Amino acid sequence: MALFGGITATELAAIGGLVLACAGFLVNLYFQWREDRRKSEEHLLRLAAFDRRIGADDPRPAKKRVERRKVDE
Repeated sequence: MALFGGITATELAAIGGLVLACAGFLVNLYFQWREDRRKSEEHLLRLAAFDRRIGADDPRPAKKRVERRKVDE
């Protein structure tokens, strides 16, 4: 039985499944991006805490220390 312009119920279900799969993929990408950003911020905070613990006891010359980048907020 054709529903809309010759599209059968089976074809409509296949199209709906494809749309749902694409939406799920995009939602997953968004949340993975958020998790990556959150872990990057946590990593920078841990590095800053580590640098504070070391303090002036760091034997490396100042010019060889790695500059810490800031995470875009």
